[in-house]
Amino acid sequence: MYKLITTLLILALSQALRAQTFVTYSLAQGLPQSQVYAVRQDSKGYMWMGTQGGGLCRFDGQDFRAYTIADGLPSNYVNALCEDRQHRLWIGTNAGVAYLEGKVFRRVDVKDQEKLQVLAICEQTSGDVWFGTNRGVFRFDSAEQKLNPVLLGQSIAEATIWAFLPAEKGTWIATDAGAFRADAEVLQLTTKNGLNSNAVRAFSMDSNGRLWIATAGGGISVFDEQQKKLVTNFTNPAWTTSLQPDPDGKMWIGTSNGGLTVYNPKDSTWTAVNEKQGFPHQYVRSMTLDNSGNVWVGTSGGGVVKFLESQAFTHYGASHGLSGNRVYALKQDHLGRLLLSVSLSGLQVFDSLGIHPFVRDSGFLSGVKCSGISEDVFGRVWVATGGKGILVFDSSGMYAVPDLPNQNIRSIVNGTPGEMWAATNAGIARITYSLPDSFSIRKYNRSDGLPNSEIGTLHTDEQGNLWFADLSGKIGMFKNGQLAAVFGEKDGLPGSPVRCIETEAGGHIWLGTKSAGIFEANYLKDSMRFQEIRTPNKLASDNIYLLLLDPKGNLWAGSESGLDQITFDQSFDKISGTQHFGKNEGFLGIETCQDAALADLEGNLWFGTMNGLMKYSPSDKTASEAAPILHFEEVTLFYKPLAQTLFAQWINPENELLNGLVLPWDQNHLSFEFRAVDLANPDALLYRWKLEGSPNAQWSPLTSQTSVNFAGLQPGKYTFLVQASADGETFSETKSSSFEIDKPFWQLIKFQLLAGFLLLGLILWITRSRIRSIRKSEEAKRLQLELQNHLLQLEQKSLQLQMNPHFLFNALNSIQSLVSAGDTEKARTQIGKFAQMMRGVLNNSRKTSISLKEEVNALEQYLQMEQFCQQNAFEYSIKLPENIDYEEVDIPPMLLQPFVENAVVHGISHLEWPGKIDINFSLKGEMLTCSIRDNGVGREKASQLQAGRNPGHQSVAVQVTSERLEAMKGEMHYEPLVYNDLKNAKGEISGTEVIIHIPIKVKF
Repeated sequence: MYKLITTLLILALSQALRAQTFVTYSLAQGLPQSQVYAVRQDSKGYMWMGTQGGGLCRFDGQDFRAYTIADGLPSNYVNALCEDRQHRLWIGTNAGVAYLEGKVFRRVDVKDQEKLQVLAICEQTSGDVWFGTNRGVFRFDSAEQKLNPVLLGQSIAEATIWAFLPAEKGTWIATDAGAFRADAEVLQLTTKNGLNSNAVRAFSMDSNGRLWIATAGGGISVFDEQQKKLVTNFTNPAWTTSLQPDPDGKMWIGTSNGGLTVYNPKDSTWTAVNEKQGFPHQYVRSMTLDNSGNVWVGTSGGGVVKFLESQAFTHYGASHGLSGNRVYALKQDHLGRLLLSVSLSGLQVFDSLGIHPFVRDSGFLSGVKCSGISEDVFGRVWVATGGKGILVFDSSGMYAVPDLPNQNIRSIVNGTPGEMWAATNAGIARITYSLPDSFSIRKYNRSDGLPNSEIGTLHTDEQGNLWFADLSGKIGMFKNGQLAAVFGEKDGLPGSPVRCIETEAGGHIWLGTKSAGIFEANYLKDSMRFQEIRTPNKLASDNIYLLLLDPKGNLWAGSESGLDQITFDQSFDKISGTQHFGKNEGFLGIETCQDAALADLEGNLWFGTMNGLMKYSPSDKTASEAAPILHFEEVTLFYKPLAQTLFAQWINPENELLNGLVLPWDQNHLSFEFRAVDLANPDALLYRWKLEGSPNAQWSPLTSQTSVNFAGLQPGKYTFLVQASADGETFSETKSSSFEIDKPFWQLIKFQLLAGFLLLGLILWITRSRIRSIRKSEEAKRLQLELQNHLLQLEQKSLQLQMNPHFLFNALNSIQSLVSAGDTEKARTQIGKFAQMMRGVLNNSRKTSISLKEEVNALEQYLQMEQFCQQNAFEYSIKLPENIDYEEVDIPPMLLQPFVENAVVHGISHLEWPGKIDINFSLKGEMLTCSIRDNGVGREKASQLQAGRNPGHQSVAVQVTSERLEAMKGEMHYEPLVYNDLKNAKGEISGTEVIIHIPIKVKF
């Protein structure tokens, strides 16, 4: 009965001593200035703080970021904050107003802005934003982008406005002349209506819908809008500055001289929170409620204070009686009292009288670290010290345990009844005892099989086995007083020192290591092997100082970063979740001490830390698991913010893509930057994402990475999805961005159809062109063949006609005349010349071309024979230019002879005077020009003479030769045959000139 009463007294006292759990953020934590006149949480989850001289500050639960006039603020003295429905953050300063849109601060114009102090901001139900200033109420004109006065009557026109509160009917306005409700008609509350004071500073609505009015010097008045009357006045606290209701219906009241007061309407109690309870400053300037139900308080000199909505943790420190900050060891005795080892000041007791010194110690423990506390079956207290061995306290005094292996004791635990085990720097001591001071010591060291003599910690399991860990990273087990097993790296241990051991009745054992995390095994299995535990979320630290299994089967791991709670299934074989508790969650002790943890008789958990004693009460209301708030930070295209590209119109100020964005096929490298805000657990935030529309679109594993790149995206429609979580189970609202990568023009159906038609047309054109080319080639070949055939025919005709039969007859007749006249010698000469000429004609007729020299020789032979045969004498000359090597120039055979013959027969044969024929050659490029001139009767006279006779052979030969020359011309542009009449000085015809152009082949 005494034990139960003592336990209840301790619980009652702990509740009485317990103050609100809060966390303070000031200059040491990164706040730029300690005077915080405004505090608000925005829709992204950030907490914003307006300071007096430090500008505006944003807090994400971990880091502070300050904004000043250098970033666009009108002043560094910020008095009011408000976020409107367009997610613009309005900032009221001592020199006007600005708003933050996206990442840009925009100042708002107003007359004499430097003198306009903005003290309050609120958004009306209509969407208008009102500003309370030292010169009345102003309204933001979105069309003109400036502030305009709101006309609400003379009493408000020039008044200083301290606060607004939109109500069901109109808006309440706080002034030094009372409270006003601006509606169709203005309602005014003043001392004349029963208000405690006209100096109204703040408003709030309680859970019953009643209006609370805070005044400076007059306390608080409560107004019932339904009854239209003041129903209650609270005169204490008198100097109120701010009001904030919490989720439980309590009203938080900020004062200018007494810190906070919390009113609970359920029992009409008032609770003070001031400097006596560790509150940083007596002057409260502003308050707000965050998404998790935590109250944030801005003070004038003490920074910002966060009160935790969950009161699961209670902190006990110097203000509660602790003699130091560090609590090294804990033990609950048989009376239900807590025994504490505090700093180097010995033991303290936490009982019905509070926290006070351990009276049995007369100061012997002062200045020494007490690393362990235990109680034997006789109710005696055993204290392990670092340098003074083990001390045993009972009602009669103190005993020192003799003959220990070493006086530096690290750990002490109970064994079987009448047995105590101690870990020392020189091995393990098994102490059996009896009253009053009879001790029997059994020492174990390396000679007994210990792997190392420096023992770090001890633990007894539910089967009565003793487990130990040495400083080399090995552990071992004693069974029935005998060393039964030793485990090391070969059994899966990391080789790192083991600081703490915990077990459960089913055989599971957990080891907390130095910088290697937690390892587990089952010692009831035949084959025991350790492995590192794998938690859904990474633990806050791998540097484990303590392990504690609570009555609900949760394993608590303490580190230098707070506590991690690990939840198992019923068999302890699978981890179902983890939760971290640090400063933001109310665990103000932060760094835990080795093995300093216990579960008391009521199921409460106690932890010794480097910053006092912490209690966890699982029966209290737990913190609401609010999901993180996720938002996009940036969307970039080829590493350039989308807002700075040609597609800037497709992103809003919140960096979210608007529907309908279609990017060209070559603009396919997108990056998404995102961030979540969780003020309660910022360092545990993890993210996952997926890209719908991509192959195998699945959620990525959880990671701390806050950006993802997608390079070389193929054409198609995509939706990027991202989520955030702080515990791996509760996820934020999914943020998404949809976009489309357009197909390249060559993949478009229209282009493909057009390209198909064009390709078909090209094929048809190529086919037709090929056919035409083939036809043209064949036609050219045919024409060439016809031309060659025609030339061949002409050559045959030319050869047939090249020797005029009449000429041959005359030549032979002339030779016969010489024979008849008896001039045989001359006859033989002429016969030889005739034979030589005929031989040349026959030789040339077998060739397609002959040299110019051969042609000239043939002409000379012919002309010499004509001189012999003609009755009229004539002369001839053949001239070749000096630049012609007429053996290297080829021409068709017998091409010139018909024209020379024509000059002889039709030109000079009719003359009564000696005739003359001049043949001149010239060469230009590959064109040979031959001029045949005679001094005959001319073409007209010759035609008249020819008309009187039958047409002869010569005219046919000239015609055939002319056709040959025309055929040789081909595609070239020149006149192959030109006739010119030669005239004398009197203008009379004196001969004929024939100019013949012959394309030639040059052999050099």
